[in-house]
Amino acid sequence: RVAALFRAVLLQAPDAICLQEVVRELAESVRSHSELNRVYLVSKCDVGACGCIMLLAKNMDSNPSWAV
Repeated sequence: RVAALFRAVLLQAPDAICLQEVVRELAESVRSHSELNRVYLVSKCDVGACGCIMLLAKNMDSNPSWAV
């Protein structure tokens, strides 16, 4: 399911993605995925056991130090 999520995100190419109920393993997969990181800035917050992360398209970012 993670691979399908990544394919869908890259195919649809939304400007922003908000994921909730993210477990640590998924957060690590998102943060280590080279293609996602080429296109998106990924929030650096600690998800703990289950949390939220956001991805923002780099072409939408006017502040390269963006982090949530």
